[in-house]
Amino acid sequence: MTIKNPSFKAQLLAAAGMVLLLWLSNQHFSFASVHTRAVAGDTKGYFWIATDAPELDSKKVPQHRAQRFVIPVAIGVVARGLGLQEETGFYLTVLVISFAIIYRWQRLIQWCGYSGPTAVAITAMLIFNPYAFRFCFAFPGMVGDLVFIWSLLHVLDSLLKGQGVFLLFWTILMALARQTALVCLPAIVFGILLLPSWNKPQKTRILYALSLVIFVGMVYLCTRLIAAPFSIPTSSWHFLKEGMAWYLLRFEWEVFIIFSLRFAITFWIPFTLLLGCLAFGYTVSRSRTMQIQQALLWILMAGICAQPILFGPELTGGNIQRLCVLSLPAALLLLAPWLEMTPFAQHGSGLRTSGLLLVLWTSSLHPMYSFWGPQIDASVYFVGLHTVSSFVLVLIVFLPFDRVRLLGS
Repeated sequence: MTIKNPSFKAQLLAAAGMVLLLWLSNQHFSFASVHTRAVAGDTKGYFWIATDAPELDSKKVPQHRAQRFVIPVAIGVVARGLGLQEETGFYLTVLVISFAIIYRWQRLIQWCGYSGPTAVAITAMLIFNPYAFRFCFAFPGMVGDLVFIWSLLHVLDSLLKGQGVFLLFWTILMALARQTALVCLPAIVFGILLLPSWNKPQKTRILYALSLVIFVGMVYLCTRLIAAPFSIPTSSWHFLKEGMAWYLLRFEWEVFIIFSLRFAITFWIPFTLLLGCLAFGYTVSRSRTMQIQQALLWILMAGICAQPILFGPELTGGNIQRLCVLSLPAALLLLAPWLEMTPFAQHGSGLRTSGLLLVLWTSSLHPMYSFWGPQIDASVYFVGLHTVSSFVLVLIVFLPFDRVRLLGS
């Protein structure tokens, strides 16, 4: 595809540069080292699947992970076909999907009308979030999370444009990457039924929404049945019951507060800026279409975040950040119209933009995944880093332009 918009080219190159900077400043753990760490346990299962593919007969992997066999199998088969090790195949796939994500993200925000400083800011917040790209760079076996985000961006694009065939394809791919696609269905159905871009009779919309739900449900059931012979039986309903039992019978305030902080830090920076917009009294004029779009994004976020929260801290534990970060694109699209009203977006300068990028990159320096890690017991440091980074970003984004110019002179 030929890209004719020079502004789009510049933004795409800038985003690619951010991804490369992240890659160079990241830890890259081998699959062998993952076996000795109490993190990214999913990676072991995906590596076993890729190594054994296409013959999967040993019960090494819990069923809810084995259901995601399509991507590891594809990586394993293609890697061996090219004469590469499976581990190399995972690393290369992570890089390819990362660049595919930023390309689709740039296309999506361009279609939504965001460019210039706003586009740079929300792109940087997506790339420099420590639980999106950094986590998968450190543990490439988790490439399925990136495939999910990539598919989700296509799903949002298809929803907003009313493209039914593409929506079905990308929703199915999203379901093959993660069962989290099931909790995205309410938002997708909401969009089909209410977005003006779906210029069809209401009965047609309802039939299409039902068909999509049935197709995704069939994908879930088929992958579960296929995975059963080579997996250890598990059930999401069991996880949900255990989570509810913790909240109702074994609840502990200290554990809950730590769990809540882990959740909050995933969206710490974007929601700090959103609260800043509200505190400064910014208002966004919203058409009915925009109200529907924003409602869709809130429903999408709620669905994705509800699953790890409901499973509770005993089962979800430290995974809550990487599970909730799957909804980060929706959070950033919610922030974007508010960010457009700020001095940063209205009077953005090279100095101010450079400062924002530097602070966001600094905030991404996770004590385990970044180049100076791993420092597993540095949670207090990381919360402090995000708090300071948020404060500096508030100054960069909301400080009046004339003061910034005066300081610069």
